[in-house]
Amino acid sequence: MTSLLRCENLTVRLGRKTVIDGFTADFAAGTLAVLSGPNGAGKTTLLRTLARALAPSAGRVLLDGHPSDGIPRAAWARRVAYLPQSPDARSLAGFPVRAAVAAGRLPHAGFFGALARRDEDAIDRALAATGLTPLAAADAGSLSGGETRKMFLSAALAQEAETLLLDEPFEGLDAAARAALADTLRAQLAAGRAVVLATHDLAPLAGIPHRVIEIRPIKNNSNNSKTNENKIVVERENVKREGKTGGPSCLPSLSIFKRVVPSCFTLLLPLLLAAALAALAVRGCPPGLLWSYRVPRLLCAFCVGGILAVTGCIYQTLFRNPLASPYTLGTASGATLGAYLATAFAPGLVSVGGAAFAGALLSLALVRACGGSGGRPARLLLGGIACAYLFGAGTMLCQFAMTPWESFSMAHWSLGGIVVPEGPWRIALPAAWCAALASTLLSRPLDALLAGDDAAFSHGLDPGRLRFALLAGAALLVACAVAVCGPVGFVGLLVPHLARLAGGAAHRRLLPACAIGGGLFLALCDAAARALPFAGTPPVGIVTAVLGAPALALLLARSSR
Repeated sequence: MTSLLRCENLTVRLGRKTVIDGFTADFAAGTLAVLSGPNGAGKTTLLRTLARALAPSAGRVLLDGHPSDGIPRAAWARRVAYLPQSPDARSLAGFPVRAAVAAGRLPHAGFFGALARRDEDAIDRALAATGLTPLAAADAGSLSGGETRKMFLSAALAQEAETLLLDEPFEGLDAAARAALADTLRAQLAAGRAVVLATHDLAPLAGIPHRVIEIRPIKNNSNNSKTNENKIVVERENVKREGKTGGPSCLPSLSIFKRVVPSCFTLLLPLLLAAALAALAVRGCPPGLLWSYRVPRLLCAFCVGGILAVTGCIYQTLFRNPLASPYTLGTASGATLGAYLATAFAPGLVSVGGAAFAGALLSLALVRACGGSGGRPARLLLGGIACAYLFGAGTMLCQFAMTPWESFSMAHWSLGGIVVPEGPWRIALPAAWCAALASTLLSRPLDALLAGDDAAFSHGLDPGRLRFALLAGAALLVACAVAVCGPVGFVGLLVPHLARLAGGAAHRRLLPACAIGGGLFLALCDAAARALPFAGTPPVGIVTAVLGAPALALLLARSSR
């Protein structure tokens, strides 16, 4: 039999603990290898290492004799598919089941390619193999635990890889679903695929030829010497039992995918808002003032609002946190400190906008240093909080070096306000909005990241690098917006939630909706600020807070029902 996957002297350490030590094994085509052992023995660690979600401390993993670290991730994902142990579909709320399964075709179609007919057929076959065809149009976030596991298994089957790594695939399934999964495994083995499976329950595998690899946890004595031979040493062939060995029980490959058609309300609302903005801009305004001030200010508000909404959507996806905003990583605090430093110590020499942009970039560099090379969301968030407090302290120190008038003007700037951009910002701001709209090209990787890092690894992505690249791009866009208008709150937090309600959670629709909806929202808020009966125009940040806080509270109350 042909060996597809091979481990040679594999050692994996998590922190100071050695979990896998000197493991060597072959996984041949058409065979089923079952990893068995107590909790904490290292079954999941071994599977994650084989899936390249973890890097081995020593030894190597070979695919057809080639070291894994020399194979591109997308090419690896076309050959090896992985089902995580505890997939979480809560972040996939709003996605149809079929769209979640389609993530398995990412290694074949690429980041930007459209799904071809063969990709659609592979998705149909995967849904039929797991019995999820009737639920293809259902909301992925509303599935039960067993259905969620079958959905992620369908995504792994849709990869059509030669090797399947399955971590506790029978967990949460009823008896009928376990029998159906056993039939699916028979079909995969008959097709010549290698299957490596971790499970505590061998009963569903009765009648399927397999070998059992018993994994024993590493134990250390008082002298820190290793005992119990450290790791995996026992392999045995199972006793074949009589049982039903018929072919796979697959449902007919019927595509019942329900197309999402935007409602009339979703289509008409942007047009109505645009008409209202045009009426407010033209009403009672001389032509000279209209084109020299009103229209540039309106375009500035539209660009800034679209940038903040798109980056807020990206941050919420990357951190899988609905409360993330464009200022989560301390971008606003860094920009504010840069503006205060320019005003306090270099008035007239450095523009406030340029200093704010430099301060936002400084915050990104510090968060990158705090987050480390892995780019894990928790570390990045903590680094952002630390930088925000540090920059806040620097801002307060700058206030002591300012005159009262300078302190007042900077406090007014920090509330956020729409101004007519000058100099290079006239070009930079529209370019930044176009870049935010172009992020739609990365909608498929963003969809895949919502399923978790392990699933993203299985689909050929490097979540750490991709996450930081997207964070860096989003921070640059936010820095551009803050440099022109100051920190404007609630736009990047509220608009993505409204866009999801209007057009769903798929990023190919969500990001353009944020780019347009955020621009219209901020432009309307600016028009409302100018209409208030005050001697001057209040900062637009006050209006967005007054409108955004109740709207966010209503959304939270709606989601809690």
